[in-house]
Amino acid sequence: MTALRISILSAAIILGYALPGRCASADASVAGPDDFGPDDVGPDDVGDDVAGDDVAGDDVAGDDTDSAMAPEIDDAGQPSEITAYVPGEAPLPADVLSEDPLDADETSATMAVIGVSQTETDAAMGSSEEMDAAVANLLEQLKPYGKGDMELAVGLGGARVGYGDGFMLTVSAVFAYYVFNRLAPGLEMDYVAVFGEVKYPQSLTLFPFVKFVPVRSSRFAPYLLLGGGRTMEWGGAERPVNTTTGEINGFLAVSSWVTGMGGGVMIGIGSRAHLQLQLLAMHRAYDENIWREINVARVVERDAAGNPVVTFEAVGERTDSLWYPSPSIWFSFSL
Repeated sequence: MTALRISILSAAIILGYALPGRCASADASVAGPDDFGPDDVGPDDVGDDVAGDDVAGDDVAGDDTDSAMAPEIDDAGQPSEITAYVPGEAPLPADVLSEDPLDADETSATMAVIGVSQTETDAAMGSSEEMDAAVANLLEQLKPYGKGDMELAVGLGGARVGYGDGFMLTVSAVFAYYVFNRLAPGLEMDYVAVFGEVKYPQSLTLFPFVKFVPVRSSRFAPYLLLGGGRTMEWGGAERPVNTTTGEINGFLAVSSWVTGMGGGVMIGIGSRAHLQLQLLAMHRAYDENIWREINVARVVERDAAGNPVVTFEAVGERTDSLWYPSPSIWFSFSL
């Protein structure tokens, strides 16, 4: 659109100054008081050359109509004005051919001569405010995290957890699509598996979120994030403690609802790559009580014959919900 406006404006200016009449009067040196003085154009010259056969005869009104300019001489022998003659067309108005800068009326007359209306010119060029707004809008669209942009992040993590020297492996992927500038809904998927001497459940978390980026910078862009989803667990131990031996079997699989809020920062490490640091405050609401800490208690009972019977059971703190911090590091790619 900008290129179109510039082209139309250039065409109007070029055509306006290419007219023979405008070129003839644009420079005072072509025909001015100094050039046509009493010495240069006198009664003798005017009588024979200008007012004679050359003007009223063959050159203007006769067969020879090639002259593009002809000064009109007043009674004192001075040129009164310069007019342009184009074969087959009417002469341009005298005010259009004046040496003064074009005012609004003269501009309209010139545009009418070259076949472009003022309305068409204004529509093609637009106002300065519209052009400034178009440039600002273009610069805004070139910034990252704008409408239509997409992000893909992948993460791999590990940590030591729980009993029996357990090792937790986390594989994550995040996708976000910017429906507006700075605002993107997305989905995070986390798979967690724990390996160790005791049994742990595996889990898959689906975490939809909304992300807001207040500063659209490719080098350093902080953001805010709010989301919530579901964690589904499977596997794990059937009982937390072996009632016969007193050994800890592991943890039960209990699914939960999860919510999180916080934010992070995206640091540019390439044209389309970012290092993403994130910290969320997470809350889990479990479908049933879970063990936050498992201890083993020795229980002695007597059978019908009065003999002691020793069993073991799990004791400790249980809860149906908890808050915890969730730090993460991602490698993010813009698509």
